Amino acid sequence: MNYMLTSIKAKLKKISRKILRVDRHIERENYLAINRFSQKFEIIDFRFIDINDLHDLRWGWWSRIYEYPIILENLKNYGLFKGSYLHNTCWGYEGGHIIFKNALEQLCDNVTNSDLRFSEIENTMIWDSTSPILSEWHQNFDFVLNISTLEEIDYPQIKIFESYLKMLKEGGYFLATFDIPGLQLNAFETLFNCKIVEPPMPINGSNSGWRQDKYADLKCGLMTIKKLASN
Repeated sequence: MNYMLTSIKAKLKKISRKILRVDRHIERENYLAINRFSQKFEIIDFRFIDINDLHDLRWGWWSRIYEYPIILENLKNYGLFKGSYLHNTCWGYEGGHIIFKNALEQLCDNVTNSDLRFSEIENTMIWDSTSPILSEWHQNFDFVLNISTLEEIDYPQIKIFESYLKMLKEGGYFLATFDIPGLQLNAFETLFNCKIVEPPMPINGSNSGWRQDKYADLKCGLMTIKKLASN
């Protein structure tokens, strides 16, 4: 028994050291990316979503009842029209993802839906957000979206964020939602030179209009970034 406990502890120590090495590598890569960051931008919004924000229960998920309505409303507020070019990154593959994809395609005729995994659904393609962007995507889009997926990518997220900005035309918008913990928040606060705004009642799995207590430890954030001219 003692041997088994010693063996388990040794394995757990090894796993912990490996995780720590990965975390330090990502932290270092984010630091380098921040110092080399090539895109100019303006922060329009960087905050946690509040329980009194716009929401719609038909989306049926503790955070999605806020995320999808807020993003759709913001797209209209920032000038989305039929002729806009929009990239829905990490779009998903099922359920609400498809309904949101369809909603975007009703608002705009030029929607790209990319994801790491293959889908047989029409107007979707494979693209990994950690990969270089396609040449034809450089400064091609008026809007780039990422709905609550960036935080799941185990990679220096500042590099991914920079890739998303490279896709935007000058004056275009990056709109994203994200879970905390999950987003590499310290890196973004360093790049943005500000702290995320904490509202009176940030949503979580327990206080959301669509209650899911197993997500009680998560909060959901929102960022809206405008790409500026490079000179």
